[in-house]
Amino acid sequence: MRKALAAADDCQCSTTPGADLEVDSEPGINAGPVRQGLNVRFDDYTCDPTTDPTCVGCVLNPTDHPPDTNIHQGTESTGKGPKVFSGITWTQYQANSPTKAPSHPGQANRRVMIIPITPIGEFGDPKDGRELVKPSFFGGFFMTRAVGKGNDGDVRVEYIEDDIVDLIGFDPNGDKTTNIVTPVLYR
Repeated sequence: MRKALAAADDCQCSTTPGADLEVDSEPGINAGPVRQGLNVRFDDYTCDPTTDPTCVGCVLNPTDHPPDTNIHQGTESTGKGPKVFSGITWTQYQANSPTKAPSHPGQANRRVMIIPITPIGEFGDPKDGRELVKPSFFGGFFMTRAVGKGNDGDVRVEYIEDDIVDLIGFDPNGDKTTNIVTPVLYR
């Protein structure tokens, strides 16, 4: 999971367009690998095999898993405990203001992700969270800041309505012309 989330290349899907997808959901147990895989986009490669046994044989690096070209995360909190950032918006990212360069060579748009969207009705008991669910569609999202630890371990993203074709998410068996569709709600 850590390497899959850190990957910087095109989707290598093992399915075909229109096929039903099923995903096992499991809360909590993979929080560390999820955080570590996503945070490479912010030039954070903390996964120490001496303190985290899940890191053994799965070390991330900036050559195979480059950071984004802009790793700015907004304003840092002044409170006690681990650093917490406010995040930046997609508009700010596109304007490159504010900006912060990574310490390793970066790749543009690494903070843009395709995320499966699953209707809440697919999940059973909210206390359990372990389900076999079927995502209905995919959406383009921008990571506003890195994933924190503990109580601040949420993945913070902003929905992107823009055309994100050629970034990620196309059918690898196709011709790179598919795109994420913007949903429109009618009343």
